[in-house]
Amino acid sequence: MKEIFSYKFKDSELLENAITHASSDANANYQRLEFLGDRILSLIIADYIYKNFANEAEGELARRHNYLVSGQLLAEIALEKGIDKLIILGKSEEAANGRNNKSHLEDVMEAIIA
Repeated sequence: MKEIFSYKFKDSELLENAITHASSDANANYQRLEFLGDRILSLIIADYIYKNFANEAEGELARRHNYLVSGQLLAEIALEKGIDKLIILGKSEEAANGRNNKSHLEDVMEAIIA
């Protein structure tokens, strides 16, 4: 079992899908998990800021939410945690420096959350 963010994944196949780019495997990759993880993250963050910033107006809550679920922040966290080293890429994406592609990093983070 792999451990990421101090969490041990029970389903290693699901984790492998979460870190696999479509250039490596067109059928078993992170795309569907990324879709789900994006929604999960959004809901968790919305719930958190709703409960912890009770005196703020909707506009300020929305600004906080947008920042906390932004691709830029997710990519930064992915790099900080070494997720870039775990991504499984096809040869073309590897050659194109896909490990540092912010979109890939964001997508993998969302897939891992799912």
